[in-house]
Amino acid sequence: MNIALIADDGKKELMVQFCIAYCGIFGQA
Repeated sequence: MNIALIADDGKKELMVQFCIAYCGIFGQA
């Protein structure tokens, strides 16, 4: 995962939502 995207404030919320969905899929596994 690119740390640059996480560090970018403009994409911060997008990365958070993506992480939640990403972790949710693996959480059900």
